[in-house]
Amino acid sequence: MVKLIAATCWATFSAVTWLLVHLVNRRVPDPYMDEKFHVAQAQAYCRGDYGYWEPKLTTPPGLYVLSTLLSAPLRWYYADPAGLWACSTTMLRYTNWLLLVALYGVAVAILRERNPGHPQRRLFFEAASIASFPVLYFVSLLFYTDAGSTFFIVLGYYLGLKRWHRLAALSCFVSLTFRQTNAVWTLLVAVNALLQEVRRTPGLPDEVRRRITAVPALSLNVYYEGIDHLVAVGRDFLAHRDVWLPHLVPYAAVEACFIVFLVLNRGIVLGDRAHHVAGLHFPQIYYCAAFLAAIMAPLLFRLQSPLGFLIYTAKYLRSTRFIGLSVLLIVGTAYSIHRFTYEHPFILADNRHYSFYVWKDIYQSHPSVRYALVPGYFFAFWLLSRVIATQQTLLWCLIYLACTALTLIPSPLFEFRYFILPFYFFRLNMPLPKVHRTAYELVWYTVVNYATLYLFLQRPFEWFQEPGVLQRFMW
Repeated sequence: MVKLIAATCWATFSAVTWLLVHLVNRRVPDPYMDEKFHVAQAQAYCRGDYGYWEPKLTTPPGLYVLSTLLSAPLRWYYADPAGLWACSTTMLRYTNWLLLVALYGVAVAILRERNPGHPQRRLFFEAASIASFPVLYFVSLLFYTDAGSTFFIVLGYYLGLKRWHRLAALSCFVSLTFRQTNAVWTLLVAVNALLQEVRRTPGLPDEVRRRITAVPALSLNVYYEGIDHLVAVGRDFLAHRDVWLPHLVPYAAVEACFIVFLVLNRGIVLGDRAHHVAGLHFPQIYYCAAFLAAIMAPLLFRLQSPLGFLIYTAKYLRSTRFIGLSVLLIVGTAYSIHRFTYEHPFILADNRHYSFYVWKDIYQSHPSVRYALVPGYFFAFWLLSRVIATQQTLLWCLIYLACTALTLIPSPLFEFRYFILPFYFFRLNMPLPKVHRTAYELVWYTVVNYATLYLFLQRPFEWFQEPGVLQRFMW
């Protein structure tokens, strides 16, 4: 009975998503926005033209290779070697449907590994909510690279949890063929695999094992104990390097391949480099924290949360060190906003993305708004840290924060899709919420997905410079 309920959850999610892809195909059969470049490249590969490269593309060819392989049986069966039907826009979109359904399964496997003893139906319900995350869910109805990028790096994370390190590294490497910045998230996969080895390898002193893997970050007074704890953990790693060092070799090989790519390519971007110049865009971290706190509000927020934040702050006001650090953080945050806020030409020129309206109606509404939001950013960081730090070690939290920063700060463009992996790694590694909280989250995501799809399909508009061409709202 339990397996039947679990299978029903997965089948329902798969069927609903398939129907939505079918609906999008009926209403928007032609490539939309960046799909034009992705579809053109995939169709070139289907024709066997492997020397062609669409100059507007900035990511590697993993999605197009995968789509070509998946379409091969259809092209053979229907005698369609050029892929006129099997590699049409409407068929190519089902590649991401398949990847999203597979991601659901990987999410279940990770939740099972991290939460042993919980009923299968509970984990399948949890995974359904996670897989319904609005940003990835929407772009998975189109032919974009995000579903493949997320699936393979999350699969690598799961394989690392199982201590299948070579397979984990291989999956991480495949994810790099969808999105180059997954090389950064491979570091988190490697660190988590390292923690698994320490946790499960016999012969280590219990004190060492506990210090490395079983001390939640929230149990430490970060201002006084955090640095001492990290120093002790570092000493433990060095003293017992024979336990973990051999297992990091596959992940190091992935990073070495990435470095070779950077050298040969003379940078991380393929194709259209002019609009993707790396810089120092520190406010990206604040945007990400605010977005994650908002999108996970049913899980994180309580009516007493603002009061709890004030009490937490007041508790440490008697500490000179805390006051000094707080002043430093506030001044540093304000300065980073003043000095490193970047308005990318794309965000100001394209009113089809939600980010355009966030920027125009909030950040450009008044010069002081971006500074007035600083307390809100701190509140968002506090909400997020209070949840993840109850489950994860200080080392894990710092590596997660570093990976998020390394992927976001160099990017000049404020783009919601960049927050997909920070969400997934946070959500899969936080404590399992109470079931009613997950239900609230799933309802919230369903409402957002419905509104997003409704605007995309039912509220098209035209640009005066392109009469007769329908434009559509999207993430």
